[in-house]
Amino acid sequence: MRATIKTIAELAGVSKSTVDRALKGQAGVHPDTRERILKAAEQCGYQINVAGRALRRQRSPLRIAVVFCWRRVFDCQIRDGIRAAEREFGTLGIQLDFFDLQTGDWEEQLRVLQSLRSDGVHGIILKAVDHPEIVKMVDELERSGIKIATISTDLPQSHRTYFVGQNYNQAGRVAGSLMEMLLGKNGNVTILQESTEYQVYWEREAGFVQYFHEQNSRITLQTVLCKEEMSPQNYPQILDYLRHTPDIDGIFCTGFSYLYAAQALLDTGRTGIRLIGYDVYTDTVPLMKKHALDFVITQNPFRQGYEGISGLFHRLVSNTSYSSNTVYTPVTTFNYEALEGMQPEMLSQL
Repeated sequence: MRATIKTIAELAGVSKSTVDRALKGQAGVHPDTRERILKAAEQCGYQINVAGRALRRQRSPLRIAVVFCWRRVFDCQIRDGIRAAEREFGTLGIQLDFFDLQTGDWEEQLRVLQSLRSDGVHGIILKAVDHPEIVKMVDELERSGIKIATISTDLPQSHRTYFVGQNYNQAGRVAGSLMEMLLGKNGNVTILQESTEYQVYWEREAGFVQYFHEQNSRITLQTVLCKEEMSPQNYPQILDYLRHTPDIDGIFCTGFSYLYAAQALLDTGRTGIRLIGYDVYTDTVPLMKKHALDFVITQNPFRQGYEGISGLFHRLVSNTSYSSNTVYTPVTTFNYEALEGMQPEMLSQL
């Protein structure tokens, strides 16, 4: 028998009008009730005509706000993925509005999110700052019917619709296993913590530390907080640290500043110190060639951008209940031999 709204209503224990609002993604349905209805729809095989709904959206497009700070190459690679998805889904009725942040701090991000409450957007793509006020605002927007997708760094304590990015704890554990492979069971390792504002960085550190605790390793760990995320000021800070800290065998960078660390190793003549970082940039391969960098761990920023738009589009159009609200991109490791000779356009897709 073909599933109907009445069937779903009986299964979920709600009215037909509530089912109708939930399936259309309209406001006024409690998140728990919406989830129960979507699961009931999935259970009884209710099929939503995604293509038909998307085509009807051509006259009144789904507006998705992209709230990002494009300060580094990695973020621009995410934007390339977003643009690719825009080209693919644009004819099916989506419209992207870009809100480019200048600083990326929580106060600026909060102001933009507040302005979107009454702006008529249906969804938001966000690189979220991990701050209680951002969590509160994300939850408020979700309650109002605006779906939030976090990209690159997550707000797991919020009620955001879903996350696309690396499993950062796992990525930290992978870095730990690589460092153990380089150093063995003994040594002194410095953790260069890029920032405490984003979940991505402290989750990587947590995974790295957990790995060594579980191995009962004799490797000692010390954390140094960088002056500012992705800031050139981190270079003299690292240089001074190296000059005054003689007993270092390895450095683990949780973010972009491995590039500054590698240059500081070259400038102090201490390339015997093993170095691990994240993501591929223009200077990554040359620094590896000079033996200032051992491994990078990548997370496919292009795919993060593409999946962010693709996933949000399907959730907005179909209101389908998905088995997971998290999409992890692969945790992949590269050394010089793996990256040597690779074309720049390929490097940007890693």
